[in-house]
Amino acid sequence: MPIDHQQILDSLDCHVVLLKNNGEITYVNQSWIRFGQENGLPPGHNWLGRNYLDACADPETPDQNVAAGILDVLAGRRDSYYHEYPCHSAKEPRWFLMRVVPLPGSRDHCVITHFNITDRKQIEEKVAYLSLHDVLTGLGNRRHFLEVYRRAWLRHLRHRQPLSLLMIDIDYFKAYNDAFGHVAGDRCLEQVAQVLARHAQRADDCTVRYGGEEFLVLLSDTPQDKALAVAEAMRKEVAALPLRQADDRPVTISIGLASATPAQTAGGPLLVELADRMLYQAKNRGRNQVCHAGETPLPHAPALPCHGPECKHCPPSHKPHWCPSR
Repeated sequence: MPIDHQQILDSLDCHVVLLKNNGEITYVNQSWIRFGQENGLPPGHNWLGRNYLDACADPETPDQNVAAGILDVLAGRRDSYYHEYPCHSAKEPRWFLMRVVPLPGSRDHCVITHFNITDRKQIEEKVAYLSLHDVLTGLGNRRHFLEVYRRAWLRHLRHRQPLSLLMIDIDYFKAYNDAFGHVAGDRCLEQVAQVLARHAQRADDCTVRYGGEEFLVLLSDTPQDKALAVAEAMRKEVAALPLRQADDRPVTISIGLASATPAQTAGGPLLVELADRMLYQAKNRGRNQVCHAGETPLPHAPALPCHGPECKHCPPSHKPHWCPSR
C-alpha cells in the first residue's frame, strides 16, 4: 500500500503550516484547520495564500520577534527557531510551542509546527508557586519575601516613599504545641496568618511566613505612625481569637516594627535586622506588645538581596542570600 503523506500529516495533533519565504501559507494540516474553527473561524476558511508574517506583525502578537525568527530560518541564518506563547481561550488557559525549521530539499520554504504544551506549563506554574509559598498558611515564604522586598526597596527609593516592616512572633508557641499537639499548632498558625494578611491587603503589601511561628509583613508607602496602628490592630485581633494556652491565657503575638524612607540602593537588610531587634525587645519586655525604633535613617550597607547561581559575585547556591554586588 503506498504511503499517503497527506493522511500522515492530518493524523498529527500538532498544527502544521508550510510557508514560502515571502510569508505566504502554502499548506496547513487538518489539526490547524480544526483549531481555527474551534476558535471562531467559519468552516471552509481558506488559509492558502494568506501571509503568516503579516499576522505575526500584528500589535496584539505577544512577541514581536516571532517574524524575525521565521525570516532568519528562511534566509538560512539559523537552523531553527522556537517560541513559547500563551493562547488562552474564554474557557481555558492554553500555551503552545512554535517550532520553525527549513523544509528539507527546499531553499524557499519552512515548516512551522505548533505543539500544545498546556499540561507542562501548568505543572511549571504550580511548582513555581509552591517554591514561593508556604503550604500550610498559603502565605508567601522567605524566598518570596526576598524577591518582593528587593523590588519594593528600589521602588520606594525611586519615589522617596516610607516603607515599614513588621517582624512578628507567636508568644510561647512551643508551649502551645507541647500542650495541644502539632495539629492544633498548625490550626493556630493558620488563624494567626489570616489575621495578619487581613491587615495587609493592598497590592504592594506582602505577608509571609518567615519560618516556624515567625512572620514578616511589608507595608508599602507606610510611615511609622500608620504602621504602628496596623501592628496594634493585629496584636489586639490575635489576642481576641478563640485560642488559649494551657493555662487559659490567650495566644498573643509580639511585634518588632522598623520604618525608613530608602535613600540609597543598599540598606534593605538593615531594616530587616532592625525589625528583628525590635521583636526581641518586645519579647524581653514581656511579650504581647509592639516595639519600634521610630523612622530610622539607615547607614550605608553593602547589600541587597539576590539569588544565585546567576550572580557572578555570589557562591553557587540556589538559597536566597544577601548579595554584595547589588
